[in-house]
Amino acid sequence: MLWSEFERLGRFIDPWREFERMSRDLSRMGSQNDRDFPHVNAWTSADKAVVTTEVPGMNREDIDISVADEVLTIKGKRHSDDPKAEETYHRRERWTGQFSKNIVLPFRVENSRVEAKYQKGVLTIVLPREAVAEQREERTRERRVYTPAVDIIEGKDETTVIADMPGVDESSVDITLEKNILEIYGKVDPDIPQGMRLVISEYGIGDYHRRFTLSDEIDRDRIQATVKNGVLRLILPRAEKAKTRKIEVRAGQ
Repeated sequence: MLWSEFERLGRFIDPWREFERMSRDLSRMGSQNDRDFPHVNAWTSADKAVVTTEVPGMNREDIDISVADEVLTIKGKRHSDDPKAEETYHRRERWTGQFSKNIVLPFRVENSRVEAKYQKGVLTIVLPREAVAEQREERTRERRVYTPAVDIIEGKDETTVIADMPGVDESSVDITLEKNILEIYGKVDPDIPQGMRLVISEYGIGDYHRRFTLSDEIDRDRIQATVKNGVLRLILPRAEKAKTRKIEVRAGQ
């Protein structure tokens, strides 16, 4: 199957804006072997801290959270989507494997009141503090649009596109197919703590957008899309006329 991508719309491209956008995307995705993974954001206020991290495609039982004094430890493992025997990866950008990260907070935590929730691929941890500190105002941030990391698996009868879009669910993702252009847009409505100051920022918060050009081999009427834990999965079946057909060779007369 033939694939190409449009990085931006329009005929004229600002090279400096393109450079900044590419730098943001590369910084966001990082390396799968980065020892600092997963990236976290942290906010603090007079009475608590809130830590969020994007870990899409995981199960709650695969995430381990522990707190000792002022140190928060997040551990987990994300399993890979192994291709079937007749499938191969066309592209692989999403991270898999085990991770462990320690976050040092500016205060000691009251362990008995720590709360955590995992929703739409985003882990949110609320950590009450033992001592009261000076209240500080919240800092706002500019909303951005990011290019989601994708895996593309090509099989005998279908192609699967898997995209990491933490913060997105089935009601906030829009998929369109016009002519041969497949466009994915995910809107994120972040749960940003109010009245708190952002003290650690390792991943950006924003929407997602990516475009692909498909060949005529796709059966458009049978395309399927699902979203679970911040991971979009697209099934693109091949049209009957595009499937490989074995040609019988007969002996000549």
